[in-house]
Amino acid sequence: MKKYQKIRSTFTLVLLIILILSSCNKVNQESEFKQESISHYANIDNIDEENLLSVVKELSSEKYKGRLTGTKENEMTAQYIADKFKEMGLESPKNLNDYMQNYTTQVLIIEEEPVMQIEDKDGNVIKSFKYQENFLFWALSSSSSIDIKASLHKVENFDDISKSSSILKDKIILLPKDDISNQLTLSQKIDLIKNAGSLAGIAELDIKSEEREYSSLIAIPMRGKWMAGQYNPYLIADNDTFKELDDAASKDLILHIKCNFSVKFNERVSNVIGVIPGSDEKLKDEYIIIGAHFDHVGDNKNGTYNPGALDNASGIAGLLE
Repeated sequence: MKKYQKIRSTFTLVLLIILILSSCNKVNQESEFKQESISHYANIDNIDEENLLSVVKELSSEKYKGRLTGTKENEMTAQYIADKFKEMGLESPKNLNDYMQNYTTQVLIIEEEPVMQIEDKDGNVIKSFKYQENFLFWALSSSSSIDIKASLHKVENFDDISKSSSILKDKIILLPKDDISNQLTLSQKIDLIKNAGSLAGIAELDIKSEEREYSSLIAIPMRGKWMAGQYNPYLIADNDTFKELDDAASKDLILHIKCNFSVKFNERVSNVIGVIPGSDEKLKDEYIIIGAHFDHVGDNKNGTYNPGALDNASGIAGLLE
């Protein structure tokens, strides 16, 4: 995800709507009544593609720097949506101040670009890797920073961690071609790494497979048990980077992992809520809730950010439209 990532989400949304309607019409070709019903409720002529795209472009721009929860850019996004609600004439719910429903939550914010580099035993840097291009953190400890230097050891799968715990103590575990969708949760993986006495785990993300399920590393919100206590960091690396790490392990070299970040356990953030009052006297106190999340994963502290066009500027655009 580069700074000027091409925004495709709006076209995906519009195309999806067209495909759904087209599919429905094909299924119902024999029923003129059903076709008329679909046409009546779709109102596809009322969808303003330019307006959809303008919202996606706005929220995906550098101005909002990835809209990470707990940042000023996330607050700016909330205000943008509230202003749109006001412009449309939506009501602010009773007891809320200008559409804002405030609450507190836990947030984790990276303060500077993370480091991952191979060093010799004298501390000389042999190879440095680029954050997000070569590796990503998927879970972090709850301490204020991570600064680990340790040797590497590769296992073939997660079952081998418990079998080799004595060998893995105080080392960084390498996990080849980790299946992200396997039966273990991320918390369970972190528990295995910690119980083995290891300092961190690095899983290979297979971006070169013929299936091409993953075309690049995937930036996600920080997960795991970092909110609950001290846990080991969990990273992913692309195929080529992982191969270099495996080679470093065979040469008994050292891997240096560093990440400075802040954790806030009671950060005030906002939902943005607008109301269209019902007109039916019997049903007006019942509610249909239409929602979309507006946060994403922020910037990378290296001059790039994650625009979040599809996740989820397009959802906000659809909601507003």
